[in-house]
Amino acid sequence: MQLTQPNNKTNVLLSNNSPCSSYRRWPRCMLMGALVVGNISSVLAAPPRTDRKVYVVQIAPARDAQSNEVVRFTHALETKVASLPRVQFLSTNKKLLRLLDEAKCGRGFADRALYEKPPLNAQAGQLIDDTCLEKLSALTDTSPVERYVWGWMYESAPGQSAITVQLWSKDASERRMVTLPYDPAVFEQTAQRVALRLLEAEHVGDIRIVTPTSIKSGSLYVDNAFVGPWDSSHPEVTIAAGQHMLEVHSVQGVWRATATVLAQQRQQIRLAAPAASPQNQTKTASESPSPWPWIFGGAAVAGTVGAGIFAVLGGQANSDVRKLCGTTACASSKQTTLNQAKLYNNTLLPVAAGVGLVGLGGLATWWLLHPRAGKENVATKSSWTGSAVPTQGGVSVSLTRSF
Repeated sequence: MQLTQPNNKTNVLLSNNSPCSSYRRWPRCMLMGALVVGNISSVLAAPPRTDRKVYVVQIAPARDAQSNEVVRFTHALETKVASLPRVQFLSTNKKLLRLLDEAKCGRGFADRALYEKPPLNAQAGQLIDDTCLEKLSALTDTSPVERYVWGWMYESAPGQSAITVQLWSKDASERRMVTLPYDPAVFEQTAQRVALRLLEAEHVGDIRIVTPTSIKSGSLYVDNAFVGPWDSSHPEVTIAAGQHMLEVHSVQGVWRATATVLAQQRQQIRLAAPAASPQNQTKTASESPSPWPWIFGGAAVAGTVGAGIFAVLGGQANSDVRKLCGTTACASSKQTTLNQAKLYNNTLLPVAAGVGLVGLGGLATWWLLHPRAGKENVATKSSWTGSAVPTQGGVSVSLTRSF
């Protein structure tokens, strides 16, 4: 009988260098084998992906001025389509007008887009028939595709643009069309609405948010999650069907409502401001601007500046008196200079200093009595009375508290 050498590859688990060569290592080896078999089984048992494959063809502009805008919108639409849960986005980098030229169809649409005689409008899509659209599906990728998104931008009114986007599908029941106003300032929100209404129509609904006329713009939140900027000129949004908390945060406050959004329906939701609580009303009243800080502050500044000026003038007058009179009594001819020095030093300077001290005292008193944010208003528990009275030696400030 002829003996053959064992195959090292097939008997590696039983070789001396194998981690399973010792019976003590068999439990670990069996565990590793079970994990490998489990992973293989899970891969084999996993259902195949059923996500719908969708291509996005670059939107056609109505005129050359919209060329950059349609590129920006198309990129935003691709991003929104790729983020949908039941869709597999595939890039094509094809332009609608270029595909029409290759397919030798849709000439009427292409001429209106290129030469604007007449320009594209809301019904321009009718110039591309079903046969032409099927030809485009064969040119979108190396092999015919089952569905792709295409559309065009046009001027709906003087100074206003709109966009129409369609989903072509080999299955005619999936084909849809969406037309929306277009504003470059909210192009991402428009792309989001188009993606949802074309590819998730069974799961989303449209709502028109109505707020008081004083609310022009703000930030939209749905279920405490930031959605994007909101503007009264573009009040419609598209969100998932179901019950939601809607909020518009504006400089006037937070306006909110709870709404049940119905799939494939358009609804109007009116937001209302929350009722102000007594604490908020007290806080608002206490935070109303007061004129007293400005009055006391102005008096303090004026008095201090005036006292400084009169002190300088009085010093100069005293110097003049000493030069003219020396240490003896001034002659009657020098009496004017002496009276001027007395006016500065004995009258104007004390008065200005008194006004400044009164202003400072009043400002300090207001600061102590005025309720500040984050602290309880002591006026609800007690009352204070303050006064500041100028005296010959300066100013007298008194505080009295009553319970």
